[in-house]
Amino acid sequence: LAVADFNRHAVLILSLKAPTESKVMVLGNAGDHFVNFDGSLLRPKGICTDGQGNLYVCDSGNHRVQVFDTRSGEYIRKFGYGHLNDPSGVALVQPEDSFTDVAVSDTGHHCVQIFNSNGDVVRRISLTSQVPGKNARLGSPAQVCSIDGVLCVADTGRDRILVANCGDLNSVTGEMSPVDSPKGLAFLPKCGLLVVAKAYSEEVQIFVH
Repeated sequence: LAVADFNRHAVLILSLKAPTESKVMVLGNAGDHFVNFDGSLLRPKGICTDGQGNLYVCDSGNHRVQVFDTRSGEYIRKFGYGHLNDPSGVALVQPEDSFTDVAVSDTGHHCVQIFNSNGDVVRRISLTSQVPGKNARLGSPAQVCSIDGVLCVADTGRDRILVANCGDLNSVTGEMSPVDSPKGLAFLPKCGLLVVAKAYSEEVQIFVH
């Protein structure tokens, strides 16, 4: 289990098998502020893993995404610096592919950016709502989640979740609203549920995929 510790500027890797000694390793600074060298973190937010045991971390304060090896804790690479502003969420567009693209919710730029395996920007997406009367542009994308070829985006600023096909990310295929200030997304594949954490109401909302 990986937990982004925003205030301690670190990611904790925990073991669920040994509750008395659950902390396996700490990635990042763990309290050392205002540094941006490789492997350091400043206000980490969204995280995700791939099938190779790599952990992707939104290093929001340093405006980049960093990749770590969850087995050794070693820093692997970084991408997005100069393109991202307060990245908050990250997801693999096709998790079964080790060379997949990576979707990052770019909160500061009000968009979702797609990076390839080399860390290059492939696309910059400002999803457009098709619902009459809705503001078309993303307000404050906080989190992204990939589900069977579909990308879900928690748009905190517009109280909604937008859904787009990964094959055509420029158009919205669905929208869940109103969802008050959605902040976190998680898909539970075994039961087909999308779990949404709300920022201010101290509750979660569950949708059936």
